[in-house]
Amino acid sequence: MNRLGKHRSGQVVGLRETTKRLRQDRVQVLYLAQDADVGLIAPLAEMARQKGCEIVQVPTMADLGRAVGIEVGAACAALIKEGSIGADD
Repeated sequence: MNRLGKHRSGQVVGLRETTKRLRQDRVQVLYLAQDADVGLIAPLAEMARQKGCEIVQVPTMADLGRAVGIEVGAACAALIKEGSIGADD
């Protein structure tokens, strides 16, 4: 999780943006909060596994939110592959 805060321009936060980047095969690392609704994050985890993305479990949504620099919790976030920033953002 230490990589997230250092790459603000190369990360996305939230279900919609993370799903979009996964579909575009632009995710290097997927971060999932363990206390997030399983029905929401399970499809993301499956898609990430199919695409060969690294998956990192974070204990809480609050922890993940802090890691990405927001003041609220986050169910998921992603570190974007180098060289794919800016395309259809």
